[in-house]
Amino acid sequence: MTTTAVATRNTYTEQERREAMICYAHELGRSDGVERLLAEVELGHIPYKTVREWATRSRKEQYEQIRSEHDRYIRNQLAESFQAVSSRAVGSADESVRQYDVALKSGRVSAKDLPRGAREMATTAAILTDKAQLLSGNPTEIVRADTDDILIELRAVGIAVQMPQIELPKALPEQDESIPAELAPAQGA
Repeated sequence: MTTTAVATRNTYTEQERREAMICYAHELGRSDGVERLLAEVELGHIPYKTVREWATRSRKEQYEQIRSEHDRYIRNQLAESFQAVSSRAVGSADESVRQYDVALKSGRVSAKDLPRGAREMATTAAILTDKAQLLSGNPTEIVRADTDDILIELRAVGIAVQMPQIELPKALPEQDESIPAELAPAQGA
C-alpha cells in the first residue's frame, strides 16, 4: 500500500500570525468570515483551525492584545450585525402582523389568538437594537431632568447651589443680513 504525503506549511512569520489573528478578531471567530478575510489579505494558505488554535490556546495572550487593540472596530461590527438582524426581525414581525390581520379578517383565526411570532420578533428586535446601541456607545434610554427638580434634590442632601441671575434682552437685536465682503460675488464678474 502506498501513501501520499500532503505537504503542509507549519511555519509562519510573526507578521502572518498577527494578521491572521486580526482577521479572526474582526470576524469574531466565524469560520466562513475568517476564511474569506484571510483570502482577501492573501493569507488563505493558513488554515482556519490553525488561526483558531492560536487565538484560543497557543497564542491566547497575543490574541487578547490584538482584540484589545481592535476593540472599537469589533464593537462597531457587532453593533452593525445586531442592527441588521434587528431590522430583519422588525420586518418579520411586520409580515407576521400583516398575515395575522388577513387571517383575522377572513375568519381563519379568532381575535383572542395572539400573533406570537410578531411579539417574539418585536422582542428580538428590541433586544438587538438595545445591544447595538450599547456597542456603539449610544444611549439606550433618554433621561430628562428638570433643573428645578435637580436643585430640589441637591438641597435635600445638603448641597446649596446658587444659580446666577441672567437677564434676557426684551427683544432680539435686528439681524444684519448683509453679505460679508469676503463672501460677496466679485464686481464685474
